[in-house]
Amino acid sequence: MMTIHDIAKAAQVSSATISRVLNGGSVHPKTRARVEKIIRETGYIPDSRAASLKSKDAGKVGVIVSDIQNPNYTETVKIIHNFLKEKGYPILLGCTYNEAGEEYDNLQMMRRERVSGVILCTPENPAGLLPVLEEIKRIKMPLVFMGPPVPGLDFDSVSVNNKSGVSRLAEYLIRTGRKKIAFLGSGLSGLEIMRERFAGLQDAAEKAGMRIPDEMAVFKGINSIEDGEVWGEKILLDHKPDAIVCGGDLLAVGVIKAAEKLGIKVPTETAITGFDDIYLSSLIKPKLTTVAQPVRKIAETACEILFRKIKNPDEEQPVRNLMLEPDIIIRESA
Repeated sequence: MMTIHDIAKAAQVSSATISRVLNGGSVHPKTRARVEKIIRETGYIPDSRAASLKSKDAGKVGVIVSDIQNPNYTETVKIIHNFLKEKGYPILLGCTYNEAGEEYDNLQMMRRERVSGVILCTPENPAGLLPVLEEIKRIKMPLVFMGPPVPGLDFDSVSVNNKSGVSRLAEYLIRTGRKKIAFLGSGLSGLEIMRERFAGLQDAAEKAGMRIPDEMAVFKGINSIEDGEVWGEKILLDHKPDAIVCGGDLLAVGVIKAAEKLGIKVPTETAITGFDDIYLSSLIKPKLTTVAQPVRKIAETACEILFRKIKNPDEEQPVRNLMLEPDIIIRESA
């Protein structure tokens, strides 16, 4: 690959002159024209890694999500990318699949790459990440959580009110006559978030004088259609609920498939609901009743907080833990 020194040799000038040309500095017009011609002819691209080593800032933002295959995260990354691109910051994407080792490696990668800041989906088990998170805090690298804040760490966070969202949805189910409600949440993906959503169901049930038995709350597998179908079929056969509240839309789609396989009519025999309002929710049959996260608002707010910290590193800014309210979307499945 061509280096700045190769270009300088070809143009018979110093590397410093090439650097001034590339960065819009003061250079004699004839020299600038000669250097730019050589750059075009050789296809030279400046090495951003070398620039970041000099400036201690790569001029890009790290974004770490748990599962890019989840449509909710796909949309989130797209929104973040578009927001930061307008600000002149490309993103460096990491994916953890909720594995502690991957979370640690991704954060270390962001440190090595000298990113300007990090947007991180709140890890399920942050205890193992404390050393690297504390180091990020020490070197004053801006970091914003998308999800609940991590106790003991003063990082900003932007999250959705999981508990109130499911509580309002469950109140609707109870008002429409559902009395035997089960819950299906993933056990390996965002378990704490799933527990918050289950707590919302429990609150609504208690207000109505109902109870959700332990055996009617299942936390298994990951937030996927396949696991929704497997565990949904088991719930339907073992407990015969008249409603199943799912902790994610992918799980709910799988439960709808299980009900169809068993010949159970949705929603007349069993209502099925999800959480997220991914694009599949309005495409499947029956269309899915769900809790809609304000994905755009969460992503853009996280970007705004991070960008302000990047641009004002010496400004004293209070830590903000923002919790946004979701919407309830009533469709055919309930």
